[in-house]
Amino acid sequence: MKVFSLYRSFFAALALCAGGVTATAAAPAADPFASTVAALQGADPQWRADFARIALTQLAEAYIHEAELALTDPKLTPGERRRWSRGVEQYGNQLLFLQMDIEAGQEVNLYMAPATGAVLEAGGQQVVLTFPRPRQQLVYEQTVLEQYCQLRDCSQLAPGSALPASPRTDGSVTPLWSFTEAGGRCSYDGLKLQFSRGGNLSEQRQFCHALLVEVMALVNELIRQQQYGVHIDWLRLSVTAVRQGEEHAVRLNSSGDSVLLPLPVMAGLPQLLPRLHPWLAGKSRGEAASLTLSAGDIGWAP
Repeated sequence: MKVFSLYRSFFAALALCAGGVTATAAAPAADPFASTVAALQGADPQWRADFARIALTQLAEAYIHEAELALTDPKLTPGERRRWSRGVEQYGNQLLFLQMDIEAGQEVNLYMAPATGAVLEAGGQQVVLTFPRPRQQLVYEQTVLEQYCQLRDCSQLAPGSALPASPRTDGSVTPLWSFTEAGGRCSYDGLKLQFSRGGNLSEQRQFCHALLVEVMALVNELIRQQQYGVHIDWLRLSVTAVRQGEEHAVRLNSSGDSVLLPLPVMAGLPQLLPRLHPWLAGKSRGEAASLTLSAGDIGWAP
């Protein structure tokens, strides 16, 4: 059977589940993810369970999304698409079942393997913590560490296992409002949204805040992806709904790299994202970008 590069990590993980790997406690001191995994070998079992739960949830969502992408892969025949999609989705669901077993009390072991990196073992099963798209592996590891170190004090584990600096910023989005004869205008970080005169101010405020929260989440994720070497093709950038959950898939480039974010407002306004491209590109480069949009022109109607 032909094996496409997109699914190499999937088959590697399946092979490891069948054949097993050899553990090692060694981890590069400069690698916070590897240091955390190595340190968790001797930590409290609940600490390992928490890490496993977060790592498996992120990984399962990624593989289930890959199953959806497989259905539109132009390199495959319709029959191959269905088979690939079904196999990848089954693997994603297996990860979710394992995560539920761990939540129910299944004991977890974590270790670093020389050939594959981080491995999770529970209930006689072994899972290599490998993201389905190699270019996004470091982003996956960063995400797992961020969530885990918010739950547990990673500085207690070992030197080098603390949470690394994140390109994302925290805090609430608070837009500034101004009013002229043309109507109200909200603005935040160089992005301005103009509303027509006479509209419902309460609805305008709610829409502006919801939209800006999503836009800033997208900006921060794009910055993070680029810092880890993922290419952003601004002409290919798109937002689509996924079958499972409330998140949306943001396609990053022609290779199909994508991220999952909750973006219901942006997904419902297909005219918005193309108009945001110049501002998003500028912000991702750290520039003081500025853009003014009309709520009516992007398709918003109260």
